[in-house]
Amino acid sequence: IDFSDLNSVIDMVESCTKIPVHQRAPYGGSLVCAAFSGSHQDAIKKGFQIRQRDGLSAEDPWNGMPYLPLDPQDIGRNYEAIIRVNSQSGKGGTAFILQAKLQLDLPRGLQVAFSRVVQNRTEELGRELLANEITTLFESTYFLNDNPHFSLVDYSISPDRSQSPAPAPPGKTQDTKSLRRIFEGVIVMNGEEIKLRGRGNGPISSMVAALRAVNIDFDVNDYKEHAIGEGRGVKAASYVEVKPTGSKQTVWGVGVHEDVVQSSLLAVLSAASSDRTQRSSYYDRHLRQGPALIRARKPYIIKNAVLGLGLWTIAGGVYWYTLKAVGQDDFEDVKVPDAPREPQQAK
Repeated sequence: IDFSDLNSVIDMVESCTKIPVHQRAPYGGSLVCAAFSGSHQDAIKKGFQIRQRDGLSAEDPWNGMPYLPLDPQDIGRNYEAIIRVNSQSGKGGTAFILQAKLQLDLPRGLQVAFSRVVQNRTEELGRELLANEITTLFESTYFLNDNPHFSLVDYSISPDRSQSPAPAPPGKTQDTKSLRRIFEGVIVMNGEEIKLRGRGNGPISSMVAALRAVNIDFDVNDYKEHAIGEGRGVKAASYVEVKPTGSKQTVWGVGVHEDVVQSSLLAVLSAASSDRTQRSSYYDRHLRQGPALIRARKPYIIKNAVLGLGLWTIAGGVYWYTLKAVGQDDFEDVKVPDAPREPQQAK
């Protein structure tokens, strides 16, 4: 029996009977191969990873796949329809979609962080998210296509020769592998080009040191990278987890580029933008009003003052009228007992 064109059979049955095929009907239901549970999605994701690691294709036996007794392609389904993401889904489903659509193998910490973003989005919309909506949300959350806060214009990474060891012997090249690195570059910060310079043990730490000049201060907690694709067109995907100074929370940044160094630098700027986005722009560190909050309140200052004055006038008028109309009770109808007599002293 060939079920590869089962969708046309379903369309014919629904057209003739005017009865829709139930979503959970065997083979033909649209949700037969779908998984909403986070644990199920994570198990399916690992099953696909094992098949990919073993070099198995669709023509190989379909054995040992968790929660999928048959290959969805055999009944006309694609792998994207397996994972359905709603507010109850975990990190596994989101990670599976991003790996399938963008070839990004997210670290576990980033999976957890982005799953919260996805859950908030699904609760806001009141429905599940499609695969293209999840990829778009990921790209906008971590500024893969456009970074409105920081963008890298030019940079160079060079050894710090200010404390170089003894000169190399004649005819030999000086060994700089153990020297610290200097980042020199230009970034666009909120539309303004800024030159930066910093020292560190490598490209990432030297850029982090350079960003302190523009009041961006954090420490790198974790860094991961992997290749995307094969051959000459391969790209590097970098993931950076940073902890801003004075904060207990960490933020992630993602960078993708053909150059592995530039990919890591873009990930640092992505993390800086994520930190700026998560922080409230209405108050500074000392809980004082920021310029954004002052601008937001400015059109309503007079209206709020008039409204407040009106409310105080109404409340005061009600209180005054109550005292005037009702008055204070002097308890005239209450009989006050006579004062107790003093005992006579014995003569």
